[in-house]
Amino acid sequence: MHYDYEAAANRRRAAELLATLKGRVPYAEGALDATLARTASTSSAHWRLSNVVGVHLHETPDGWCADLVFEGLPDGVPSMIPTPKPFHLRVDAVREAIGQLRLCDGREKLPLPPGGAEELWFKFDLLDVRVDPNHLPTLAASALPHEEKVEIAKGKLASLRLVICDDEPMTAARLATAPAKLQDFTRLMCAYACTQGLRQFTLADGVMADYELAAIAPMR
Repeated sequence: MHYDYEAAANRRRAAELLATLKGRVPYAEGALDATLARTASTSSAHWRLSNVVGVHLHETPDGWCADLVFEGLPDGVPSMIPTPKPFHLRVDAVREAIGQLRLCDGREKLPLPPGGAEELWFKFDLLDVRVDPNHLPTLAASALPHEEKVEIAKGKLASLRLVICDDEPMTAARLATAPAKLQDFTRLMCAYACTQGLRQFTLADGVMADYELAAIAPMR
């Protein structure tokens, strides 16, 4: 059954669970500063504890998820941190949520981006990928016409969806099951798509069969 994050009952339970888990944050273990530094390039400085409005704990066919939902974020910043991958045990999903809340608490002490500076995100189906704008000029360099670049970007993403998800929507959980090199290439292709003015790629944009030639074309 599809979980509805907007349902009043689910929002109420998520807020109640958040209130409970906040009390456990000070006792969470792990190297906070090192983890914040390691995840800085893939997370948002706006994902702070003061912006969390609920922890949505729910069971899926693959296991338990505990997703953090935010409010009051700048435009373009994802409003949810989904569970990286479902857990077999409910308690493990809760433990993961506590760890994420601890990171959110740690970000309260970090400076926000300067006024006017925007974070760049690419939405690949249900997956949000943060993109470093400083890398875009290098990725954009190519002798190909713009139209061909766009088709190649879409074809590569469709190919990755097929390989990783068997043409099902890309999610953080599904990406986490892929080899590290394939995960890195997925993020690279999301950044490349941004150089072509794309900000999202969904099933509505097509599947692998729609981009057979583009998917095997080199990025010259």
